[in-house]
Amino acid sequence: MKFFKDKKKYLLGLLILSLCILIVNPVFAKESYGENLFENEGTYGIQEIKTLADIDSDGTMTLKQRWVFNDSGSSGTEHYIVFDKGSLKGAKLKDFQVYQDGVLLEEIPWDIDASFEEKVGKFGINETADSLELCFGIGKRVDENVFEVTYKVENIMEKTSDGAFFLHWKFINDSLSDLVGKARLDLSFPNEVKKIFAFGYDGIVAMADDEENTVIFENAKDQPLDANNYLVALVEVNGPFNAYRDLDFTRDDLYEEAFAGSSYNLADLDKETDFYTASQIVDQIENGGDYNTHEGENYIVSNDDTPAGMIIFFVIIFPIILMGIILTAVFKKKIKVDLSRAEKKDAYFRDNVTTEPNKMLGLLTQESLTSLQGTILYYFVKWVNDDLVELGKEEKERLFRKNKEIDVFYFKDPSKPMAYIEKIFYDFFLEEASFDGPSHLMKLTTDDLKKINYQDLDRKFSKYLKSDRAYEGIAQFIDQVKKKKFLNEEGKKHLLQYYGMKNFLKDFTLMDEREICEVKLWSYHLELAALLGLAEKVQEQLKVYPQVYQDTGVRMNPYTASVILHSVNSSLNTAMASSGSGGFSSTGGGGGFSGGGSGGGTR
Repeated sequence: MKFFKDKKKYLLGLLILSLCILIVNPVFAKESYGENLFENEGTYGIQEIKTLADIDSDGTMTLKQRWVFNDSGSSGTEHYIVFDKGSLKGAKLKDFQVYQDGVLLEEIPWDIDASFEEKVGKFGINETADSLELCFGIGKRVDENVFEVTYKVENIMEKTSDGAFFLHWKFINDSLSDLVGKARLDLSFPNEVKKIFAFGYDGIVAMADDEENTVIFENAKDQPLDANNYLVALVEVNGPFNAYRDLDFTRDDLYEEAFAGSSYNLADLDKETDFYTASQIVDQIENGGDYNTHEGENYIVSNDDTPAGMIIFFVIIFPIILMGIILTAVFKKKIKVDLSRAEKKDAYFRDNVTTEPNKMLGLLTQESLTSLQGTILYYFVKWVNDDLVELGKEEKERLFRKNKEIDVFYFKDPSKPMAYIEKIFYDFFLEEASFDGPSHLMKLTTDDLKKINYQDLDRKFSKYLKSDRAYEGIAQFIDQVKKKKFLNEEGKKHLLQYYGMKNFLKDFTLMDEREICEVKLWSYHLELAALLGLAEKVQEQLKVYPQVYQDTGVRMNPYTASVILHSVNSSLNTAMASSGSGGFSSTGGGGGFSGGGSGGGTR
């Protein structure tokens, strides 16, 4: 015990040391653009727009925005960013500057009709009757033309009539001249963040893992921003702020206007939930860690020749990494797997896995092969296959509108014992269900699924994963040397079956009808696709070849599979996002914002 206590003292000392270092060097975290959470394929006219926005207690936002244009084939002479004057609503832009490849350009009175050569190395503001345009010369006809735009916005915060503080700002305009391949915003506040929402793009909004009160907004994999997309951030934060703009309406009024046309639900607004972090959302979306967000170098704009990277590493990052390694080794229950990236990538398996998911969940979650959301979807597909859940329809009455038909899940009493973790999930949804008189069964509608607070289930699942019980089913696969646990060779073979199944299901979307029929894609494969986060990809392929269900003897018909995947998955996505705890962005809505405008890019 004394040794363990000494370890705790040592860890506490490291923690205090790291915190002191961060207090002495508070700005380093704001100097680097974060690594993208998702990778996009393809070439776009605007390859990326990455933004660092830092708001201080005076209500002033300092913004640094990295634009990367593909100008190799451009016939334009300048790039520009549009702000509608009316959208500023009392906020004030100042200190506009532009860097190209890290070199500050020269500010001049701007003439949009000047030649390409006259605009090289220059920037300025073009003011029209309705807008302010931040302009800068293209300078080079290259496929990666990198600019950093910086400016400040005073009075950016808003305060409602009932005392709530908000940042509600349009950071990326719609109707840009070109598609935007990657958009990411890191938005930091001096006070505690209360609610986070994002509008105008297909992607995520989440709290940063390693920076307090910083929110991350990013578009999803291979979902570039087109002319109809934009990025509006809505964040409610604790006050006070020394300067702000007074609104003549309430907090509820603000949310009602912003949520109009969005996928967010006002009824879920004030649910008490924990924030989702970026890594949690990535795990749930990728379910396998194909896109490692912790590798790669950050982009730093600096004219200083001193080895800043070395200073940052040894002064800040190294102590934190060391502390994290020790904390992980001491406190986290984890099995050392010892499989190379190549082994995981090259694995291929399309038969029934030898060890069922209920026994492997601890290991699969540890390996990021599945998540809470993937596990929920897996169980719903499995319960339908096992005849524990039936699908039905009922009409939902709506005032002044035609009644709407919605999907219903009817829960039956299990005829045989369930695995411990599966029963936790089944009982959770059973407790949320209501009694349906005509069927004499418990039921959940798709609307019910959207209203459930999944944080309670998340806590139960997390508690299970940290327990010895999560690994009892694969005890024969685990060897222990002193206090360390290793996956043995037999265990590696069984785990590689899941990596192989994931690789097969990814390739499944490339198969033709003949190949699909040869596979004999049982409903079982749809279960595994749900577990591994690939159900929607497989389902899309089966929509192309619906006859495959008949040809392969699959019991679950296309309609049933579609209802489960669409209803449960969309309900989970909405529930994750609607309470303001983070999750997925809404492609519509966001009305009432300040800042930005429409158009911009290249001309």
